[in-house]
Amino acid sequence: MSFPTHQSLDDTRAFVQWSDTLWARWPKAGPLLVFARDGVTLLGGAGIVNDSETVAQIGYILARDAWGRGYATEALLASVEAARAAGVRRLEAGVHVDHQPSCRVLEKAGYACEGLMRQSAVKDGVVEDHFGAGRAKYGWPSAFARAPS
Repeated sequence: MSFPTHQSLDDTRAFVQWSDTLWARWPKAGPLLVFARDGVTLLGGAGIVNDSETVAQIGYILARDAWGRGYATEALLASVEAARAAGVRRLEAGVHVDHQPSCRVLEKAGYACEGLMRQSAVKDGVVEDHFGAGRAKYGWPSAFARAPS
């Protein structure tokens, strides 16, 4: 799942409307807001988008000044727990090939790299390659640097 960079308040409103639509369709888990530990400062969003009752895409996006402070890992792990409670058995994620910090976040959350997906996403009008990552049954060993056998 890839999120476009918000350029305006209208972009943010459209994102919130999209999130509301997902919650209406799959009411057990969906996109969530991520706040700083002060409980006031909004940092971004995280959550799942169901492909079916048992398979979902997972993602997170945070303000750049929140990077490297543990928020992405915390938000991802909370999303994994929400998915588990909702009965999702497989979670999938895509991460830009040059974004190693995000690869590490996925690895810390038990994801394994499943391969390179060429030209698999468009972000801000640019076609990008992503690594495909997955977590099934919530118990894989972490191995993002190599595909599971």
